[in-house]
Amino acid sequence: MRMRICAAGLIGLAAVMMLCAVTPAEAHLKGAIWTTAADGAKVNANLYDQKCPPEVDPCVVPPLVPFLNGGPSFASPSRWVPDGEYYFQVTDPSGKVLLSTDDIEARRFLVEQIEVDPGVWVKVTTYPLGGNPAPHIACDDEGYTWVTKTIALCPMDDTPNNGGVYKLWITRVGDYLYPEDDGYEGSRFGFVPAYCKTDNFKVKGLASIWGDKVDDLGDPVEGVCIILYEVKKVRGQETLVEIDRTCTDGNGEFSFTELPVGKYAVDEDLACTDCGGDFADWERLSPAGPISFNITKADTGGKGKNAAPGEPIYIGQFVNHEPIPPEATLRGLKFLDLDGDGCLDAEETPLEGWEICLWEKDGNGSWTLVSCVDTDANGAYSFDELVAPMTYRLCETPEAGWLQTGPNPGPVEQENPCGDIDVLPVASAPDVLAIAVDGCWVVNLGDFDEPETVITNLNFGNVLAELCVEKRDACTDEPIDGVEFTLWDCACTTQVTEDALGNSIAPIVTGGGDDCWDNLLGGDYCVVETPEPGWIAVGPTQRCVTVDAGGTATVTFYNWAPSMGLTPGYWKNWRNHYTDAQFCELLQGTIADVGDCTADIAAADLIFEHWDASPGDELTIVKAFLLANQLTLNLTQTTLPNPSEGSLVPGSSIECLGTPIVLGDVIEAALACLGDSCSRDDLLMIKNWLACFAESRLSTPPCLPS
Repeated sequence: MRMRICAAGLIGLAAVMMLCAVTPAEAHLKGAIWTTAADGAKVNANLYDQKCPPEVDPCVVPPLVPFLNGGPSFASPSRWVPDGEYYFQVTDPSGKVLLSTDDIEARRFLVEQIEVDPGVWVKVTTYPLGGNPAPHIACDDEGYTWVTKTIALCPMDDTPNNGGVYKLWITRVGDYLYPEDDGYEGSRFGFVPAYCKTDNFKVKGLASIWGDKVDDLGDPVEGVCIILYEVKKVRGQETLVEIDRTCTDGNGEFSFTELPVGKYAVDEDLACTDCGGDFADWERLSPAGPISFNITKADTGGKGKNAAPGEPIYIGQFVNHEPIPPEATLRGLKFLDLDGDGCLDAEETPLEGWEICLWEKDGNGSWTLVSCVDTDANGAYSFDELVAPMTYRLCETPEAGWLQTGPNPGPVEQENPCGDIDVLPVASAPDVLAIAVDGCWVVNLGDFDEPETVITNLNFGNVLAELCVEKRDACTDEPIDGVEFTLWDCACTTQVTEDALGNSIAPIVTGGGDDCWDNLLGGDYCVVETPEPGWIAVGPTQRCVTVDAGGTATVTFYNWAPSMGLTPGYWKNWRNHYTDAQFCELLQGTIADVGDCTADIAAADLIFEHWDASPGDELTIVKAFLLANQLTLNLTQTTLPNPSEGSLVPGSSIECLGTPIVLGDVIEAALACLGDSCSRDDLLMIKNWLACFAESRLSTPPCLPS
């Protein structure tokens, strides 16, 4: 209970306590209060446009909103209420319904007399005061040369009165009864009528309106600033005076409430960012200007009604076109660069499944990964819907064993190194710069106007390794044809059957026109020689070789063909070693190959019968040694019995009587003499050469690899 001091007189103490508990101690409140406009101006018939100030410029008149005023500019200060602190409240006209919605302490204000000039004392209203929670809007009363405040009555509920009538109450703080005070139930929410001053006022009937905002696809647009104007005549011209603002919501809708009868307009402000949106670049489609509308008495519920009937009034829609920002597409190919020049040629094939990654450059100059894609079956990749202006970087993800050849794997920047970058439309070309550096493309997209620009031929080339094999005679260094080689892993345990592109790998046979394995990943390999009869390897028959990524390596094998002939005497006794059928096989292609097997054997026996003829029969001796060497050559290429281990190959090379000779050359010379007559000296020389091979028994190479 709040304690007050009472003048007791002759009344007993108990009576004094009872009186103090039931009635306020202050004298009846004298003076008056008023409601006025925000600037203190009188409002005819106390009829206001709306009950609460607008959010924008709440102290600017109009609209007319009820403000508490201790003494409007038309009233003498002497008519004000006495000095002191006061509470105010708003109810319906009967005082039975409390309409003020905030704490009573938020409605506490001060009236006091101050000296504005020497000897000149005036009354002022001061608000807010220290301790006011959530103060009301307060404005300056413009009718005085000193500062006195007007206080907005909102927040408050709508009056239930059909005529839109409200009642303003004030009472001294000392006269206010709190709910726990005795006598509170008989008060008007703590205000005792005998100790209060009141003033009735009326708010015009109000209406609500709404509209919406969509893009050209009909989708709602959130965060657009919408301005409400009152249409007023200024010097005879209709002028839009801003009275409120709002934002479109998630449904693209906006609304304004508590609008009295009058003429209005709403418009969008695309340059405004207060609602969180950025629409400065949007194109306005409809309407061409503000949406105008009128609020009539019918819209506010008609005469004698306060609230607008039914739903808020729909006034229209703003439609805008969102500008399509310039976008770019970056495209290119991944290819097998057969010639290793870094540029895509017509015969070069695409590579599928290579990862290409895109970065963009941020404001700090750092690269931020955007995304990665794999090249398709045509070797193509594409990054679409890229914003411009922006700087991008395109790089391939390296794969082991490959050598990147393009674009420009070096650190020195090159602009369009292959000269084939295409930009469509051409109008965007001046705003596109493609630089190749460190195996990546750096593409700078300028501020071009075209809605979509496509940059193509941002290609990536890689090359594979090549491993070649050559077989050479250890003595002559001449190539040896017909020798087979196979490819294995470096441990020589697993044969390599596919290249990097998945193609089958076949053995290489020297002299076949292609003595290299192509499309190999860089790495270590083992090349294995398949032994050939009649040749002896000089060095290992399997060699481990390292092939650099994208490089070419050649491995050389040396062989020695030992001259280990079989003499005519051996072949004269051929029946000691071979059957007729076997001997006929060996006679194929020799000088004794004259017809069928029987004839061939007879021809051979005839040649060997007199192989040791006396001097003067040099031709017979040449034939015998020639046939002996031919038979030994054929034996070398078969698996027939070879008890004397005879072995001759066409490339056999020895020194005979101080002259280096090659078996193949000697046989050709002998055959030439058989076709044409040769001199006795020539026959003797050829006979000696043939005999050197037939009678030789070399067990070590006569030379080393060059």
